[in-house]
Amino acid sequence: VDSSNFSPTISWATGSQIVALNFQNDDESMLLNYAKFKPNGGKKCGYVLRPKYMLHDYKGPEQNTQNDPQKKPVKRVTIQIISGQALRGASEEPDSKKAVNPYVEVKVRGLPVDEKNNKPQKTQTVQNNAFHPVWASRTGAAEFTFDIANPDFTFFVFTAMNDSSGGGKKMIGWYAIELNNMVSGYRNIPLHKKNLKLIKHSYIFCHVSITDLNPVL
Repeated sequence: VDSSNFSPTISWATGSQIVALNFQNDDESMLLNYAKFKPNGGKKCGYVLRPKYMLHDYKGPEQNTQNDPQKKPVKRVTIQIISGQALRGASEEPDSKKAVNPYVEVKVRGLPVDEKNNKPQKTQTVQNNAFHPVWASRTGAAEFTFDIANPDFTFFVFTAMNDSSGGGKKMIGWYAIELNNMVSGYRNIPLHKKNLKLIKHSYIFCHVSITDLNPVL
């Protein structure tokens, strides 16, 4: 009866071929939808293939078998937030005198088992530095580890926030990516406004490490 959205990940995990969302509502569900279809052309193509194991005798996202990959973590993702670039947000002028105290939050969105086992993590706040804030150090600060049971329907949401002493916490920009589309190594994360439009020259620089917890010998 309103423009709110549910999380589409459960519907995708059950094999739904069409998941309806309210596109007029700029929320996290739309961000996940953008991340799901971006690798296949985004708005240019409306289809992505389901995982192969869903094509035959699939029992649903909460199936309970002895070797159920959706209950036991199979991948470990370690993300180190190193620094940021031009984290002032699309609404701020480059020469604005407003103080920006940025920090970055990383959270998992997917099936309930993965969201429950992986709480949101955030860096410390850097005071008065939106141009080039640095969070990581040689001691390994700003490093977060997530154990994932179902990588086929797991998304990582990166949100840059401004912890303003006078105006409270405000979003600078955000980005989401599906785990299967992540690659280990040093990466620049492009930030988007809440309505998913790109913020030019605004990035989060990080290092990603993805490890198989149950490798095939």
